[in-house]
Amino acid sequence: MIYQCVPNLSEGRGADKLRRIAEALSAVDGAELIDYSADADHNRSVFTLIGDEDGLISAVMRLFEQAEKLIDMRKHKGVHPRIGAVDVVPFAPLFGAPMQSAAELCRRAAVKVNERFKVPVYFYGKNAADEKRSRLAYLRKGGWEALQGRDLTDDER
Repeated sequence: MIYQCVPNLSEGRGADKLRRIAEALSAVDGAELIDYSADADHNRSVFTLIGDEDGLISAVMRLFEQAEKLIDMRKHKGVHPRIGAVDVVPFAPLFGAPMQSAAELCRRAAVKVNERFKVPVYFYGKNAADEKRSRLAYLRKGGWEALQGRDLTDDER
């Protein structure tokens, strides 16, 4: 089955950083980077990938590796609400793949990201644990700064 993954990064001003991320994603077997764009005012970029499950999971891991090296959220400024260097990583089924399989792929990728990078992963939309958490605006409330120094295991986070 083939899926689309459209990660959004909290970086839209560093052309060299974005080029390095794009090059790293382009080198992943089983995934193809088909586009990326950046917005300097929002300080945000959007990458569009298509591929099979293993390829996209590898691409997501590569994305987090690059973000960890290149994006410093302590210095990040932009008008778009965000909660991390890698802000959202939505998956969508293509070519008749069922939505449920895209949701499962999302969860598989999230577990790997959490285990390797030790960052919290929040699910929104159809993957959310409850209705309140399904709204991305709820999860982003207060932005990245609101997460600093908080117990991320409390009911709100």
